[in-house]
Amino acid sequence: MKKIVITVVSLILIAGIAFAAYKLRFVNSGNEAFKDSYDEAIYILNNSHPSRIYVYGDDVHFRDTLNYKNISTLDIAQFEKDAQYEYTFLVINDRSGKTPLNDNQCADLKKISDEKHLNVYYIGDKQLDKMKKAGFYRSEYADNYYSIAYICTPMEPGHMALHGVWTTTEEEYIQKNPELLGDILANSFVDDVIKKFN
Repeated sequence: MKKIVITVVSLILIAGIAFAAYKLRFVNSGNEAFKDSYDEAIYILNNSHPSRIYVYGDDVHFRDTLNYKNISTLDIAQFEKDAQYEYTFLVINDRSGKTPLNDNQCADLKKISDEKHLNVYYIGDKQLDKMKKAGFYRSEYADNYYSIAYICTPMEPGHMALHGVWTTTEEEYIQKNPELLGDILANSFVDDVIKKFN
């Protein structure tokens, strides 16, 4: 009986230490206090795993503390690998259906993403056929999905498509919470890319 108790206590201690080490790997716990998972994601993107974030098209209401840049053109050169950043994310926000995007731009973005330099998130539905034609996804698209994410992975074939980061349900709620899209994107950058493959 004594051996069982010692074994159980040892396993609990090991699990606690492993969890603490995992948390410390992504967040410098120091005196940093986070109001919510959005703040924690912003800290990770700005500090623990420095990331370049570009927004093309409609504005995304990210919190002011997140480092990101709105861009008016898709100049592929700006997405080249930069040693001071671990990750690069491009959000094409086409919720209005008015963001210009042509077949050549889609093909160029797919090429640079396949070279593991760029994680692409498309929000909207008007350009989904162009994204599919360029090879960002192959499977059928659910009617309520309003997004596609094409993320770089360390595993072969080196990328994967995520469906449903943004759906018609979130589209309904954004009127009540304008910060919702920024929150979902920041957490997806961290949960679906950084934490999943580190």
